[in-house]
Amino acid sequence: MNVFHRYTRQALRENRSQTWVTIVGIILSVALFTAVTEGAYSGVRYLIGAAEYTVGRFHGCYQNLTEQQATQLSRDEKEITEQSAWQLVGWGQVGADNDYKPYLRVMSMDPDLPDLLSIRLTQGRLPEKAGEILLPEHLWSNGSVRHALGDTMELELGHRTLDGEELTADDPYTKGETLTDTTSHTYTVVGFYQRLDMTTEPFSCPGYTALTCQEQGYQTDEFFRVAHPSRFYSYMEGNAEKYPGLAWYSNSDLLNYYGATTFFSVNRMIYSFAVILLLMISFGSVSLIYNSFSISVAERTRQFGILKSIGATRKQIRDSVLYEALVLCAVGIPLGLLVGCLGIGITLYCLRDSFGFLMGESGNALQMHFVLNGWALLAAAGIGLVTAIISAWVPAKRAVRVSPVEAIRQTKDVKLRGREVRTSRLTEKLFGFSGMLAAKNFKRNRKRYRSTVVGLFLSVTLFISASSFCAYLTDAVDQLGGNSTLGVQLYCSEALPEGVTPEQRLRQLAAADGVESGFYTADSYASLHFAKEDMDPDYCKDTGLEGDHSAAMYFLRDEDFRQLLRDNGLPEEDYFRPDAPQAVAWDMLDIWRSTEGSKYNKLYHYHLLNGSSLPITGTESSYQPMDGWFTTGDRITRDGTEYVLYYPEDYIDDYYTARSEGETPDESRAQAVPASEAVLTRSYTVGAILKKAPDFLRTGDYLYLLYPYSMYETVTGQAPAADAFWFRSSDHAASYESMGQILMELGNSRSDLEDLAANGESQRAMVTVVNVFSYGFIILISLISMTNVFNTISTSIALRRREFAMLRSVGLTQRGFARMMDYECIIYGARALLWGLPASVLVTYGIYRSVAQSIAAQFYIPWYSVAIAVGSVFVVVFATMLYATRKIRSENPIEALKQENL
Repeated sequence: MNVFHRYTRQALRENRSQTWVTIVGIILSVALFTAVTEGAYSGVRYLIGAAEYTVGRFHGCYQNLTEQQATQLSRDEKEITEQSAWQLVGWGQVGADNDYKPYLRVMSMDPDLPDLLSIRLTQGRLPEKAGEILLPEHLWSNGSVRHALGDTMELELGHRTLDGEELTADDPYTKGETLTDTTSHTYTVVGFYQRLDMTTEPFSCPGYTALTCQEQGYQTDEFFRVAHPSRFYSYMEGNAEKYPGLAWYSNSDLLNYYGATTFFSVNRMIYSFAVILLLMISFGSVSLIYNSFSISVAERTRQFGILKSIGATRKQIRDSVLYEALVLCAVGIPLGLLVGCLGIGITLYCLRDSFGFLMGESGNALQMHFVLNGWALLAAAGIGLVTAIISAWVPAKRAVRVSPVEAIRQTKDVKLRGREVRTSRLTEKLFGFSGMLAAKNFKRNRKRYRSTVVGLFLSVTLFISASSFCAYLTDAVDQLGGNSTLGVQLYCSEALPEGVTPEQRLRQLAAADGVESGFYTADSYASLHFAKEDMDPDYCKDTGLEGDHSAAMYFLRDEDFRQLLRDNGLPEEDYFRPDAPQAVAWDMLDIWRSTEGSKYNKLYHYHLLNGSSLPITGTESSYQPMDGWFTTGDRITRDGTEYVLYYPEDYIDDYYTARSEGETPDESRAQAVPASEAVLTRSYTVGAILKKAPDFLRTGDYLYLLYPYSMYETVTGQAPAADAFWFRSSDHAASYESMGQILMELGNSRSDLEDLAANGESQRAMVTVVNVFSYGFIILISLISMTNVFNTISTSIALRRREFAMLRSVGLTQRGFARMMDYECIIYGARALLWGLPASVLVTYGIYRSVAQSIAAQFYIPWYSVAIAVGSVFVVVFATMLYATRKIRSENPIEALKQENL
């Protein structure tokens, strides 16, 4: 057997060019396998890290335990590997503005609880002894209760009870509940932290969670980790019989990433997607490596015949081919693993800050990084080895089936009938004798030529399809998220303090770091009624809606509004009339609606107004307010007069209860006001429609009306109730932090401060990540296909050296030889494009149809990608042909005819 091994190694050394091409193919394949397996594992680890950052490392939590139950759990459960707890010290009134969250929920935590529960400090430190307290930031931003480091808090903490029953954190605030068994507590504020995730502080929880330590509580929540998180839910089901009645909840996102879930599994989706990619790569790799071994066996057919004639068995011949695969894998697989790790590692490093969109509000708190996993490497190596063995197995079986006489004579390689290579006379007339020879060569060995065409076909189809996918994805994200150039937005939900003008507040906030410019707006909202002839016919036809539509009115600083008019070539006088100013409109509605035969909603873009009918007037109807009374517009008719019903404010709960139960409210409690007195009508006239939306407007289903700020009271009949401040910034993150600090110093909450640029970056980052991985995958797949093409063409040319020498010996000139090769290149490229372009169009149409299920999109083909693909096909084929024929052109025909093989 060693003799055959030495013979195989010698054959590989003598044909270095083909050997290295095959090794490169294995390296590329294994590199892609490694990138997929390691990329999937790194992605899952990133998601796990994100869940641990936002929620915590715990897998589950038993709620409202007694001290005895907590002790029993820690003693009995061997599956639990880590555990820690916090105890409820009590609930206390804190004077919050939020009527649904009036309490401070004080929890005493174990020293090691921060190892399991995510507590994200923003200022100060954790409590270290009794009497110290850590407050949540949203106590100020949501409840308007402000404290500073070092402040002392006096709290009366007790139990929440309602009708004698104790309430928990899962029970929302209910009118009538009281605090019982209260005790006095004094705390010193030592720090602030971000709000806990809703997993541990439910949205309905009526208290802001504050943390202390070393204090005795009356209810315990036990956080724990289990040894096998993928079996968490089955473990908890088993415990339900052992510990009946115990309430618990899970860190569902974290467990989902470990593969434990009772619904959609993200873990399974990622690895399923990875398996699909691996199968696609395997298909391309088998094609390449199979071709290499097939060519190698074809070259050595005569040698195998000689070995058989002197006693070599079928098993020895087959093992020789398989040993060749193992030798090549021994070189290619380690290098492929290294290249794959380097490739995915560098890619993830370059995109480390681009995965914040997966973390939601936490943004870029964590960076993506490459995580090396032995099992992922072993899987990539195993798949690469199996791929190579499968690729070598078929040529090995074919080699052992050929009899020694056929192998020596090589008659099996040249079995042809005349009609199989017959070409039309038109071919010879159009392309001459050289073109006819090229066509005959193509027909003579269809299998080898077909593999080359298939390789090119795959490259063309995959490249254009990937380009289409990325183009449609980018368009979809732009439509869904808009494309604002603003950096930071501040929206004040209340009127500015007395004596502070919008201009003064703008100057104060514009002093933040990185701010380049800013402006402010006021807004108002109304439901406007338009005549049908003033509305866009397509909107009315498709939506079936007529008449009323929501409008958002924005009032810009007068100088900003004048600049807007100048940019759009509009006169000022119509929009600054002191009695009836007109509005400039942005009329582009984003409306989600379902179509006939579809159960999903789809995003459509419509114009609301008929632009040819300008100016267009819309009317708003509202109701005269009455102190102590409310109305929803209920009407009755008495003696031919229409009245509007007003109900007393203390009847509002009963009113809506009756409506929800389908009953008629008690009209005896209503006051009837004539509609002519109750109904107020106001008109709004649109003088022009903008062709481009201002940066601060977001996509939506509103009709936007723009006015100068000085016209606010004239248009709405009241003074501005709130102002929004907008800024452009060279460093949005620095501006955001600096502006938040300014607001805190001014005594305002920063909860309404929004970093618009960060939101836009998150959307663009998602597109970037998808584009990088899509194009990276396609480029590597294309490299595998191109390597296959190079290997097939170059080896095919080398095997035809005697044929070329014979043609040249009977008079084929260098020019004729070159023309024949050129025609062969054209045949390769034309046939690949003949199949590749239609297939690409079909795949692109499939992508379009997928996108069109959610967004109203126009079908298009990225022609720049088509041009690149077409050019690349011919460049690769011609370059390979030039490389393969460079030696043959200068070779002596007599010497070539003497050679029987390579």
